[in-house]
Parts: sequence; C-alpha cells; structure tokens
Amino acid sequence: MKNSENILTRLPIALSIAALLISIGSWYDTHQQKELDVWLALTVEEYLERGNNYLEEGNYWEAIRNYDKALEIMSDDPNPNVLKNKGYALINLGIDNESITVTRYSDAKKFINYSFTVYKNQSAAASQHYFERAFLCFKEAKVSEPEDPEIVFYYAALGLYFPITCTDPVEGFNETINIINNLLTYRQEQYPVKFIKRSAWYGMCVAYKERGEEEKAEECFQKVKRKS
Repeated sequence: MKNSENILTRLPIALSIAALLISIGSWYDTHQQKELDVWLALTVEEYLERGNNYLEEGNYWEAIRNYDKALEIMSDDPNPNVLKNKGYALINLGIDNESITVTRYSDAKKFINYSFTVYKNQSAAASQHYFERAFLCFKEAKVSEPEDPEIVFYYAALGLYFPITCTDPVEGFNETINIINNLLTYRQEQYPVKFIKRSAWYGMCVAYKERGEEEKAEECFQKVKRKS
C-alpha cells in the first residue's frame, strides 16, 4: 500500500520533470533550427563580414568556417577576398609565436622571418600543413586578381617556405614591386602600399641571402633602408 502511495505521490513530479525536459528539448531544437535558418540565409558578403570579424578576434577556425560557407555559394567563381582572408586565418593557425599576427600587411616582415626560419629548421609539421593550405588560397586568389599586390606578396612570402615545390619567392616579390610601380603615384605613396613594397624588397633580400647571392641581397637591403 505504501509503495502504491509513494508511486502516486512521485508521479506528478516525474511527469513535471518529463514535461520540462520535453520543453527544453523543443526549445533547443527550435533555437538550433533558427540558427540554421540564419546560417543558410546569409549571403557571400555576410559570410565574408562574419569571417573577417572572427579573423580580427583571433578566432581563426570560426573565420575559416564562414569563409568556406561563402566559397560554397560561389564555387564556380570564388571571391579572391574570401580566399585571401581564409589564407590569413590559415597562416595564423600555423604561426607558433604569439608576437606575430598576420592580417593584411600587419607583421609582414616578421612573417617573412618566421616562415623562412621554420622552413630552414624544418621544425613545425603543423606550420607546414597550414602554410600549404594558405599558399593554395593565395594561389587561387592570384588567378582572379593577378594585380593585387597584397595577394601576390603573400603568395611570394609563402614561397619562402616552399621554394622548390611551389614558387620562386624572388620572382613573386619582384612581381609585387612591379605591380606597385605601375600604380598611380598617389597610390604608391599610401601607407599600406608603401609598406608592402618595402616588405617585398626585404623579402627579396632574405631570399637572395639564403641563396648565397650576397651582392644582390645587399642591393635589396640598401633599398629597404632608403624606403624606411
């Protein structure tokens, strides 16, 4: 008898808990569906903006997830800006140094030194994986925007890491400089462009030095000094 009474006493509580769990599950499913609906409804520009925000925050995986969604939408004609920024996210995942953050032109010279040191010492398999993927992003972006000095610069800078299998970094840096030299004078003097040109000269200096071409390396170094 007592057992029956206990069961009857506990039954409303159990039913309340079950109802609460069903309600929570329903809310969760609805919430997830709303997020999914928002996710599916975003445009390329919105995915790019979200990715850029995550990139600036240092949340590189979320940045890549948004860039990949944008690239899925335009699979036949990928946006070079999406590819470029995905490349930056991958570069940052590969850098094992908190003092270096690559977003556009920031820390370009530091990245040149870092990438080449890692290649030279062959000390980071993880860096190689991420840098290879980043290189492919810049390579594809370069097909669409061959005159973008930012894209060509990082294509060359990553070539320092893969000088045999991918590209000649000297040619890439020289191409960057030639693109900038063909811009209108006022654009050449703008800060980002001027900075990337100086970084390209520095990259050539490093590449020539490692090849043992000291005279050419010194010429590049003098040009870096004059442009500093």
